[in-house]
Amino acid sequence: MTLSSLSDSLAYITASICHNMALVIILVGALWVIQLINVACRYNLNRLGLVPRRWRGILGIIICPLLHGSFEHLFLNSIFLFVLINLVLTYGLHIFIVATLIIVLLGGALVWLFGRPYIHI
Repeated sequence: MTLSSLSDSLAYITASICHNMALVIILVGALWVIQLINVACRYNLNRLGLVPRRWRGILGIIICPLLHGSFEHLFLNSIFLFVLINLVLTYGLHIFIVATLIIVLLGGALVWLFGRPYIHI
């Protein structure tokens, strides 16, 4: 790899991050809004989390990635989410959507099948 191609790669990644910044801020910001609503509801939204091997817990496969146990939990997730969303979006929105669906559905299904019998958020 030459210095020129490395420079071009860095320029592409930087341009991609700038191009996708609004989407990343909206996605991470939505999690903060959901957390504020959850706090205002005295964390009653957490009841919608994933409950392993219970039919009522199936909906939690989709909802549990949106819920957090505290602002500290959300803050730490937000840092990594901000970076990882930007990195995946450099490959395109389609790849981001497919990867997100696979992670949420497959990860959630595995937790539903094998998780401890508690509400997962």
